[in-house]
Amino acid sequence: MLYEKELRSFPHLMQEIRILDIDGGIRTFGKYAGKKCLVFLTRSEKGYAVAVYSIKRDGKMTVPDKRLHLEEIESEDVLKSFLDKTVIKPVEAYSY
Repeated sequence: MLYEKELRSFPHLMQEIRILDIDGGIRTFGKYAGKKCLVFLTRSEKGYAVAVYSIKRDGKMTVPDKRLHLEEIESEDVLKSFLDKTVIKPVEAYSY
């Protein structure tokens, strides 16, 4: 069973990132290279892994399409800066 927790603010998103388990993740909507996208965050051996995908509609669902960016980020400050520029506000994110 998959459990998702809704995150509705940037401070709440950052709080969840700090306590993210190695087998957990976070997804949110963003804008990257002028395109609306899905942003996925997970823990990695060196810090955090960020994957950014363009989106497409599949019926009523929004699903990932082409990978636009993949990066491993070691510093929480660098991650916060990247997300601040990328994540659409108001935040609509989910931890799982």
